[in-house]
Amino acid sequence: MRIQAADTTVTVRPEATPSEGSFLQGFRGVAVFGGVNALGAPRQLLIGVRGDYGTWLGGRLHLWPEAVLSFAGGTSGYNLNLNATTPLPALPAPPLLNRIDLDAEPYIGFGLGLLAFSNPPRGVAGIQTVWNLILGAERAYGPGVLFAEYVSMNFFSFNRLQIGYRLAF
Repeated sequence: MRIQAADTTVTVRPEATPSEGSFLQGFRGVAVFGGVNALGAPRQLLIGVRGDYGTWLGGRLHLWPEAVLSFAGGTSGYNLNLNATTPLPALPAPPLLNRIDLDAEPYIGFGLGLLAFSNPPRGVAGIQTVWNLILGAERAYGPGVLFAEYVSMNFFSFNRLQIGYRLAF
């Protein structure tokens, strides 16, 4: 594009940015999170790290590979997952909270992972493939994004409550 004013000509070149229709729109940041495996065995504390590889398919899917370490309950373990999430429509605030602006963006996701325990509890395989169902919400806070989520693995065999923070890069 060329702009001419009086005796001066300025050439403007727009920066290259991914289009809304592109397949992958870029790396969005790294998240750290903590949580608990609250229901079922083993009851454990969790700590994890997650990459956010941006949006796919015009912003409808987010790709989140993650690694989780777990401990307590007589065993330790690790979990490697590849999750994909999609935004949900904003939910209205409950009547008791109508004066508080939650401004949270809900999401739902599905994933596949590998779960392993050093000393598996009774009735739990030492190494297993897991299916993940994720229900969460995120909110911009400071330079990043704060999130809270519920993760069900293998159809409610393991139930995690997690809270974390994603730093944008």
